[in-house]
Amino acid sequence: LLVSKSHNCSIGNIPFYQKRKSYTALAQHREIQDLVDENGTWTRAIIQKRKEKIIEFIVNTF
Repeated sequence: LLVSKSHNCSIGNIPFYQKRKSYTALAQHREIQDLVDENGTWTRAIIQKRKEKIIEFIVNTF
């Protein structure tokens, strides 16, 4: 997930479940909110699913 430098500095090196609360401004942030499980865990399976969505978008767009 790409975030602006200022956003990255403000959230720092805290656990993902805490960072997740700050991901509301952009569509990609909302997508992450929707992908993570109910506990706010960023799992290998979720990362794989996101990767596949990004690849599909790139292939279909370019």
